[in-house]
Amino acid sequence: TAHQMGSSLTLVVCPASVRETWKDQLLRWAAVEAYLVDEGKALLNVPNKGWVISSYEFSSRLPESFYPNLVIFDEVQLAKGRAYSGKGPLRVKALRQLCTSSGARLLMTGTPMWDRPRDLFTLLDATWPRRFGSSFEFDQAYCGGHFDAHGGWENKGVDSERLHELRLRLGMLAVSRTKAAVADQLPALTQHIVWMPAQVKATKAFQSFCLKHGKVQDALEAC
Repeated sequence: TAHQMGSSLTLVVCPASVRETWKDQLLRWAAVEAYLVDEGKALLNVPNKGWVISSYEFSSRLPESFYPNLVIFDEVQLAKGRAYSGKGPLRVKALRQLCTSSGARLLMTGTPMWDRPRDLFTLLDATWPRRFGSSFEFDQAYCGGHFDAHGGWENKGVDSERLHELRLRLGMLAVSRTKAAVADQLPALTQHIVWMPAQVKATKAFQSFCLKHGKVQDALEAC
């Protein structure tokens, strides 16, 4: 637990849609009342002890004087990219800043995300800076990095000769549990359909998704 690790200030960074779930579960299982960072509260008033829960977007706006002992990143695949536009850079910036300023960090995801080794670099470098070299060196070692005929950099492959080496190195940092390993611990799958009242914004968002002009996540959030 965070208490056993000696953490007086623990920050949970998660998707905005599950902040309330984290707060409810902490209260249910650990009897902990967490502070929820949202638009209605001044970011300067964030407490310096206890548990704090923030979305990825708000975590990039926390005051520079905020130094958690432990940071837990939930659904950390949201900050895995190397993009230079959109929401990606803000999440990556927040990840790097909080990893630097915290005493310990725990990165979690239940989402399959390891299609290519390149997806790992940002998270590995934030967790253990420079241990895996620069992004260029990582691409050369594990991603089949090379310049194509037009001079562009390609890093979407896998160097099969060094894949075993990468697995060994990841074993020092990560614990991966496959579905087969936890199959006997999973509850039976249940489906529960909830009908939402029609709303103009949500209807337009779903129409946009069905016409392939929008994303399903935007449509769900519009509800």
